[in-house]
Amino acid sequence: MKKIIILAIVLIVIVVLVFLIISGLKQKSATTNNLIRFVYLEKIPAGTEFKPGMQGTFATTFKKDDQMALSGKASFVGKATLTAKIVKEGATTTQDAMPSVLLKSGDFGFCCISVPAELGKYYLHIYTEGKEETLSPLSFEVIE
Repeated sequence: MKKIIILAIVLIVIVVLVFLIISGLKQKSATTNNLIRFVYLEKIPAGTEFKPGMQGTFATTFKKDDQMALSGKASFVGKATLTAKIVKEGATTTQDAMPSVLLKSGDFGFCCISVPAELGKYYLHIYTEGKEETLSPLSFEVIE
């Protein structure tokens, strides 16, 4: 009889845990988008003349005068509006990183995002259709 009670309690605990995990996943997907499959930051060093089709180098550390580009791949039907905001670590205010752009499915690259002038760690939050992407935020650092 004791074994049946213990088994019943274990089963109840497992069912509750599964329910909590599933409801947590549903809640996150309701507030985020999954339109972008991968995304990364590219560095365009200060003084570089930007030309169409040009690519930067993958980076998470930038100098104050560098420019930042956003590259990645999106997968969805139709078009979506992409926006981005920069938040300094520990700050409560954000700044727009770039104007709204039209994002199409496939490979993408957007230039140029100005690197913040103040040294420190930052996060680039990426939004499609006003919802934050699940791969967001991207962290980067501004050094001297």
